[in-house]
Amino acid sequence: MSARSHDSHRFHDSHGQHPLGVLAFFLLIVGFASLAVLLVSVVVGNTALAVTAAIVGLVAFGVAATTMTMLGRKLHHSALIPDYTDTETEHYLRDYRHGV
Repeated sequence: MSARSHDSHRFHDSHGQHPLGVLAFFLLIVGFASLAVLLVSVVVGNTALAVTAAIVGLVAFGVAATTMTMLGRKLHHSALIPDYTDTETEHYLRDYRHGV
């Protein structure tokens, strides 16, 4: 096996997740956490923290939704769920099942 083909296989992403999709998922988690902070701060009466948490939540949800929509259109499949194409199947069989 040549060094060039070896390098191309070493850097292949076999999980099918786009890095920006993972970032968008993290932003969704941040958005939901900010909703919890918003709820607690409203109950306690801390208006400044409530407004800040609301803004952080809206921005996080907006950026996550925009990122997932743009990636879905660009990749023609979900950015977090792998696309099981014939190429990916061949890659899996060749590299992990040794051509079975």
